[in-house]
Amino acid sequence: MSILNRRRWIEGIGAAFLAGRTLPGALARGGDGDANRAGKMSLELSKFQPKSMLHVPETKVTRSRFPVIDVHTHLSWGAESKDGVSLGEKMQFLAAPEELLRVMDRKNIRTMVNLTGGVGAGLEETIRRYQTPYPDRFLVFTEPW
Repeated sequence: MSILNRRRWIEGIGAAFLAGRTLPGALARGGDGDANRAGKMSLELSKFQPKSMLHVPETKVTRSRFPVIDVHTHLSWGAESKDGVSLGEKMQFLAAPEELLRVMDRKNIRTMVNLTGGVGAGLEETIRRYQTPYPDRFLVFTEPW
């Protein structure tokens, strides 16, 4: 059993450094004198298909055991925007509340919090669409304007 002291550690780092400096040169020369080998060794990203080495049992969870509250959803957003900032009060909607409720019931989501409720008339429309008919299922937040 050898003891790793400072001198051996520095020698190892130096050897690794030199190996790193000479290996790319050897590959560029082709190692066996073939100057074009480096070009043949390239791998296009589209052809890269790594094989997973992780082998663990997979468990599909189709429905949560306990009801959850999804605190970060975007069910609505501004109809017009520039650089990610909503312009005006008109809103677009992801889906009708009835469609969302079917998914929520299937996945055991008790409540969804809509963080992009809008401002002014758009906020009122979003509240009327989601929160007023289903007050226990949807919460609508306003946005700074």
